[in-house]
Amino acid sequence: MGAGVLEILGDVLNRLFGPRWPLVFGLAYVLIVLYFPYGLLGTWRQRATQRRAGWARLRRLVVREG
Repeated sequence: MGAGVLEILGDVLNRLFGPRWPLVFGLAYVLIVLYFPYGLLGTWRQRATQRRAGWARLRRLVVREG
């Protein structure tokens, strides 16, 4: 999935920026690597697990106080 996103991003940037698209692509690639360290799906799954754990904690707090 990540390779497909990068291919589409490269095509879009080529259309928008012309011959300067590799510079913009490189910057976008660095940002993707920084913000999605486990890949797109791995980071999505990790954050989903964290969200579920957060909701579970919230439910426990509400049930105890309610």
